Amino acid sequence: PRPSPRNEFHAAVAEAAAVLLSGVEYTVDIPDGAVPPRPGLEFRRQVYLAFKEMAHNAARHAGAKAVAVRCRRAGRRFVLE
Repeated sequence: PRPSPRNEFHAAVAEAAAVLLSGVEYTVDIPDGAVPPRPGLEFRRQVYLAFKEMAHNAARHAGAKAVAVRCRRAGRRFVLE
């Protein structure tokens, strides 16, 4: 069976983290309920692009030694930290 859009999103973020944060200690926390059950393509695309930009900036420009990425819900809002 094909993975759900939510699982595809988790996999895409994990894969991007491994590449973009190579050589940097990192954690990615996407708890159940953080991502809508059926995230639309545009939602997934925008959050993925924002994540990639954040990870790239932290690893390359800030010279971070460790990065913690967290997704959560705040009411009806999705928060990427």
